[in-house]
Amino acid sequence: MKYLIFNWKNYVSSEAQARLLLNLYPNFFPHRVVVAPSVVWFFLLKKKNFLFASQDGPVIKEGALTGDLSPSIYRHFKIKYVIIGHSERRNFHQETDGLINQKIKTSLALGLIPILCVGENKKQRQSGLTKKIIKQQIEKDLKGLKTIPHLIVAYEPIWAIYPGQPDKPADSLLAIKYLRTILKRYKIGDLKIIYGGSVNSKNILDFLKYPEVEGVLIGKAGTLPQEVKKIKLKVANNKIK
Repeated sequence: MKYLIFNWKNYVSSEAQARLLLNLYPNFFPHRVVVAPSVVWFFLLKKKNFLFASQDGPVIKEGALTGDLSPSIYRHFKIKYVIIGHSERRNFHQETDGLINQKIKTSLALGLIPILCVGENKKQRQSGLTKKIIKQQIEKDLKGLKTIPHLIVAYEPIWAIYPGQPDKPADSLLAIKYLRTILKRYKIGDLKIIYGGSVNSKNILDFLKYPEVEGVLIGKAGTLPQEVKKIKLKVANNKIK
């Protein structure tokens, strides 16, 4: 079973588009589909029976924090997963590893499953610093956590995110294998490591064919109905476990 995580970002701009997409996501059996819509579409979630994620995680468990979601919102909409540390939030919102660490701790305390994004930029990749960067991110983002019941780590090189070029599957595999060696230092009950970065219907199987790649984080392609249909066909017609 692989994870297919669809991150809508802010691409879905109408209720009609949101409803259409939500009707396309079921029946990826045996794989696990997780959908991360914008907050404005949360009201559509309760009538669906598959898994949902928030595009960001909580900073504190309770209290006034403008723009954030309260624990009751997560419970009300049955949000189980939270994307934390996405490069767009690291870059455009200046989120630090310290803040990401706090969000992970709060999410775990609330019983949520973090989807932690890590990855290097183009200059760092060209300089051969990929391992160093993702090691630093993991160490800072998971600092102080002795036991972690559930964790998904998405290796998502910044330069590969749409409209960039996807990483070479063989190169992403090396990074994912390295991540697994780092994460062995932590007591993680259920760990999944996935790939993200310009995943679409043309290349999804190139990543999922590796047993070590336990899923994909899909951005814009997952908000295009024709692409979602093609992805479903590709996954359904191949015996990927």
